[in-house]
Amino acid sequence: MLDYQTYLVRGGTLTETKFQDAYRKALPLFDDITRYRREMSGWDALDETFADEVAGAMFELVERVPAIEEAKAKRAGADGIASFNNGITSMSFRDAESPETAEEMQAKRDVAAMLPLDLVGRCVEW
Repeated sequence: MLDYQTYLVRGGTLTETKFQDAYRKALPLFDDITRYRREMSGWDALDETFADEVAGAMFELVERVPAIEEAKAKRAGADGIASFNNGITSMSFRDAESPETAEEMQAKRDVAAMLPLDLVGRCVEW
């Protein structure tokens, strides 16, 4: 799908070790976007047909992994409570319990928009 040399050619700046770690973390995101098509028997043909699009999508996800991980770390350190107090009115809000950060959701939306319908659609038959 995307090897380190192709990553560098596309403009990637991570070291090989960091690339491998980011690539590993990007795969579940890619699987979620593509409805786990990598696990299907027809994946090799799809990967061959849409090789450039798949590599571009993986490049984008790998590049965004550091920001996603940073957002997850910030969220883990916060208690999810925001408060407002103007001396008269006091309110507290708690973030909805979502397993994904805003960065992760945005990355998935952006990458899904890059990929052809054959890879992201729910109702595609081969």
